[in-house]
Amino acid sequence: MSSKIILIVTMLFSITFLLYHHNIEGTTADDVVGKNETTIVDNNQENNPNDVASLVDKGLILYNMSKYEEAVEWFDKALAIDSNYLDALINKGRAFYNLERYEESLQLFDKVLSFQPNNVIAINGKAVSLDDIGRNNEAIRWYDRALSIDPNHAHALNNKGRLLDELGKHEEAIQFYDKVLSIDSQYLDAYSNKGSALSYMGKEKEAMQWVDKALAIDSNDTNALLTKGWVLYVNGRYNESLQYSDKALQTDPDDFVILSNKGLAFYKLGEYEQALKWFDKALSIDPNYYESVAGKGIVLHELGKPAEAQDFFNKVLSLEPNYAKSMEGAGFSLTNMSNDKAVEWLDRALVIGPSNLDALNRINGTKSSVNSTE
Repeated sequence: MSSKIILIVTMLFSITFLLYHHNIEGTTADDVVGKNETTIVDNNQENNPNDVASLVDKGLILYNMSKYEEAVEWFDKALAIDSNYLDALINKGRAFYNLERYEESLQLFDKVLSFQPNNVIAINGKAVSLDDIGRNNEAIRWYDRALSIDPNHAHALNNKGRLLDELGKHEEAIQFYDKVLSIDSQYLDAYSNKGSALSYMGKEKEAMQWVDKALAIDSNDTNALLTKGWVLYVNGRYNESLQYSDKALQTDPDDFVILSNKGLAFYKLGEYEQALKWFDKALSIDPNYYESVAGKGIVLHELGKPAEAQDFFNKVLSLEPNYAKSMEGAGFSLTNMSNDKAVEWLDRALVIGPSNLDALNRINGTKSSVNSTE
């Protein structure tokens, strides 16, 4: 796998794995109420408006429907009656996590831990929240704490594996995925995550085999479909990658990650207008999803619109200040506008990612251009 492919894949697929591979568990709607018993919960709540458990149950049903903001309203109603009600605190933390309100989710998990310091669900939730805001060392310590209490906690094992993967420690990550599967052979994310780790290691054939194991268990598993699409993408099979994105969209047509992935595949096929269309669809759902923002910037640059592209690269930097690839992209766009400024951005990319060969090559080319005009 070339450095060029690795850099592009890292740039526009990293969040895909972040969103779909971290598991933050708690009480679920299925734990407290059958799927066809929503009416019973409503009746209980109407008959007992101050029953905390019924309020939480209502919130959980909405949570299970991905209506996180509405779920929070019901958890808040429960907490207004009992501010220390564990299920309400934990599930509100989960809802905030899914709303990407990580600092608030941390506060809720910390409150749980203030009176239940060994609550593994809250510990894992805190670790995942720290993970997603880039506090990697702290996240690892909290994953380890969860595993010191419960060495077979599948979610903590899987999540620590994902973080190790993101840090480039793929072989170590695979050990965690293997342990998850030794505990639960139906844990689909571990199959997919192992496949992505193997792909990062350049073992695409093995990667495909592990993703296919997940799809053999559940052919509609979104994470497995996304991962297979990514492995196909890495191998240059962009049209096939699009097919898996389309299948994943059948399950969730408004998933901005999948929509953004379609934009990336069209970009690699050189179909820039189509790529722009899908990045725009993703951004209409989440205007701050920085992979879509970066992707649109790159497409605009390819369409000969460097000034518009620069606006999107600047937005990426405001969302993710240490996003090395976006700095490289900003420098690349600026080569058409100001060589000195371009070199500044590219140098910043190398400070964050010293092995970034694209940035290094562009710095050399840009500096040569500057020298030739002196």
